[in-house]
Amino acid sequence: MEKKEINCRYYELTPPLSVKEFGRIAMVNRHPDRTMNMWTLGVVVEGKRTIRVGKDRIYAAAGEYFLLPPGIPHYGLDVEQHDVYYFHFQIRSRQTDTEQKTDKSTIRLPLWGKLSAEVDLTALIMALYRDYRLAYLTDEVLGLHLLSILHILSMDERKKQFGKKREHVLAEHLLRWILEHLPYRLESAAFEQEFQMTYRRLNSIFKKRYGCTIHQCVLERKIQYAAHLLIMGDDIALVAAKCGFEDYFYFLKVFKKIKGVTPKRYKDFYLEGIQK
Repeated sequence: MEKKEINCRYYELTPPLSVKEFGRIAMVNRHPDRTMNMWTLGVVVEGKRTIRVGKDRIYAAAGEYFLLPPGIPHYGLDVEQHDVYYFHFQIRSRQTDTEQKTDKSTIRLPLWGKLSAEVDLTALIMALYRDYRLAYLTDEVLGLHLLSILHILSMDERKKQFGKKREHVLAEHLLRWILEHLPYRLESAAFEQEFQMTYRRLNSIFKKRYGCTIHQCVLERKIQYAAHLLIMGDDIALVAAKCGFEDYFYFLKVFKKIKGVTPKRYKDFYLEGIQK
């Protein structure tokens, strides 16, 4: 599995937090040249975002996030297709040591990193975006959700840096591999070939860590990926194929079981809400 080295500045963020804007950009362009007076958190759902922030270069792809600090000029490096949910917010901050071990209550993040594999933040942000557009959420409540998201990202970063049990690390690698291969058929042989262990043993380790089987996790994450493709406007049959379902009717069955509605109803309900 190809790995990217993420090496950039770290910041400590100290509440209280105030959200100034929450939006989504899905287009082909180059990130604008600008200097903001507030923080930006971007979550890349599709495509990629390449940005120069001072001396740092950000190469955030799908499943990753980026942070743009206030007062530092930044500009896009390439013209690219992307689908990004973003928050503009104000919070006290300071640059900090990369290797510093902080208190568990401290939010400490690099300017660029991977989303948590354990918590489906993309699904959470998509739901928040729809509810915010429908005026179900106040700015204050949205701020609490954003603070929680930042804490989750910080906790995930802390766990990566300062050690875990070997089996926990393997389980997390399994989950990350699943997320990176959602468009493919993920059968037991593929797991055994990738991790050089029996599927039964891998499944035991995974279930002990996450409380569900590998197969259950694969279906749930595939359907969440399908939900995103649907609200992007893709045809239902195409979505099924993009998520690795060779049997269209099996896809419909699994989607309804997990989401409680058919793919068509889900797509219509989301788009109706956003267009109001």
